[in-house]
Amino acid sequence: MDSAAEVCGTTRGGKHQENETWWGEVVQQKIKEKEEAFKKRQKGEDLKEVYKKKEKEVKKVVAKKKHGPNGMQTWTRKMIYKVAKQRARTRQDKMREPLERLPPAEGQVQEISFEDVKDALKKMKSGKAAGVSGLPVDLLKHKE
Repeated sequence: MDSAAEVCGTTRGGKHQENETWWGEVVQQKIKEKEEAFKKRQKGEDLKEVYKKKEKEVKKVVAKKKHGPNGMQTWTRKMIYKVAKQRARTRQDKMREPLERLPPAEGQVQEISFEDVKDALKKMKSGKAAGVSGLPVDLLKHKE
């Protein structure tokens, strides 16, 4: 065991940064309570339900602090741009793949009319996953 520690090193666990908005006194207190319940349980006291309750309390408090009172994650401008950039990149890749596999068009290319699009939308099933565009069918049908 000592040789493994020498080769790999040891760690004391991650430290939460002080600038994290969710890591505050309330979260620290709930985590301490959970740890105390765990230690008592390890000593032989039958406190499984108490420990489980404390564990759920910690999860609720952390989720509330991280995601706000309404349960939604508070998005920073940087996070929004990062997600938008990732989605745009994957959408471009998905759109490029099928086009590269298509043979070049020969002859006359038929134009797609608005009526053709409406008919195609009517035939599509509602409640299905979004396609390459990232827009769900329900949203497109709603815009008719």
